[in-house]
Amino acid sequence: MKQQDLKGYTIAVDFDGTITMGSNYPDIGEMRPLINVCIEQLWNRGAEIIIWTCRHDHGTPETHAAYQAMIDFLKEHDIKHDAINKNLVELAPNPGPKIYADLYLDDKTLCWNPECNGHQLYGKIDEYFKKNPKSIKETYHLEGGTKI
Repeated sequence: MKQQDLKGYTIAVDFDGTITMGSNYPDIGEMRPLINVCIEQLWNRGAEIIIWTCRHDHGTPETHAAYQAMIDFLKEHDIKHDAINKNLVELAPNPGPKIYADLYLDDKTLCWNPECNGHQLYGKIDEYFKKNPKSIKETYHLEGGTKI
């Protein structure tokens, strides 16, 4: 049964170098050990997962192929997610292309440990949310700018 203690939280997870080991675009490296388990545990606890990537499905045939390779990888490894490169709720009054999340997992962050596996990462994320609980989620619908 899906727990709900992370319901209302959004986590953006980078693909190249975070879900996978290394980032040699357009090639896809091996999956980071246990990252699929980490993401599934967060998703099962109610977190919304957005895959956050520079890969996109428009442009040249090469960019589309790289995007499709990522989609295939996510399916093959059963990596749970709710969206790719898009917000789950429209934000007002100033929606833009930036992905909104409560936490961003990305290999380009200041304190990223490239040797970290999914189990270690899950512990750090769990600790983060315990220390930084949300009191109220302040999200807006575009239609009328009403809080939800």
